[in-house]
Parts: sequence; structure tokens; C-alpha cells
Amino acid sequence: MLSLSVSLEDQATVLRVAGELDLSTVPEFKTFYEKHKPINGLIVFDLAGLEFVDSTGVGSLLAIWKDLNQNQQPFSVCNLSEDVYEVLDVMGVPAFLGEEHFKRSSF
Repeated sequence: MLSLSVSLEDQATVLRVAGELDLSTVPEFKTFYEKHKPINGLIVFDLAGLEFVDSTGVGSLLAIWKDLNQNQQPFSVCNLSEDVYEVLDVMGVPAFLGEEHFKRSSF
């Protein structure tokens, strides 16, 4: 099961992702992101409630983050659990995009 929400906090768009981001939930996540992505300004991906992510989920996140990075739109990924960070780290995501985007605490 996947739970998604969006809010505006401190002039940042905060997208909260909770539950499982995998092959069965990636389409829902992509649709949600396309509907709520801001044209400009900081985007914060709050992954505090993300319990599981598979390679399909990482691929969808990476595609979004890579696009934001290339378009020089500021983004941050916060509240990463040890398990989720380890999956991203093993796949080289923080090293590829820059460690400065990834925070284990809140933004």
C-alpha cells in the first residue's frame, strides 16, 4: 500500500511518500508527482513513512530527481530510514546526484 500527500511548508512543496514504492505502486506515484509538482521552488521529498522501495521505485525516484537536478530546480530528500538510504546508497544514487540532497532528518 502507498500513501501520498502534499503540503506547502516554509515556501517549499513537501511531497510525503509512505508505505511501499514498488512495481505495483510506481504508476500511482508518478501520476501524483505529475499532478502536484511545482513549476519552481524547493521540492522536498519526505520519505519518513517509506517502509519499502524496490528497484522500480528507486528508478522512478531517480528519474524525477535527475530531471530536477538537470533543470536546476532545488530539491531535498529528507527523513530517510537506514534501510531506504542503504538501498539508494548501494545503487549509487546519492553519489550520482550529490550527497547534499539527502538528509536523514527533516528539512
